[in-house]
Amino acid sequence: MKRTLYGLRRNWFQGRASYLHYDVTTEVREQALHAGALASRKREVLIAARNLKAEMAASVAAPRPADVATQSPSQTLSLF
Repeated sequence: MKRTLYGLRRNWFQGRASYLHYDVTTEVREQALHAGALASRKREVLIAARNLKAEMAASVAAPRPADVATQSPSQTLSLF
């Protein structure tokens, strides 16, 4: 059973949903809360997800500075 950071399985990630999230079992949720995760109401999660989606769209649409575009691949930093 391969797990990623924080014990989440990659295949639990829902990247094509209306908002990015992980589907987890009640047991995994309880473990996360015990480990320090914060519980949120659905409305708070949806607002945060909407804001993240807008930020991601804006960063993709933003023009890249010329000096970043001309760097070699070994000089660039991947965020994902």
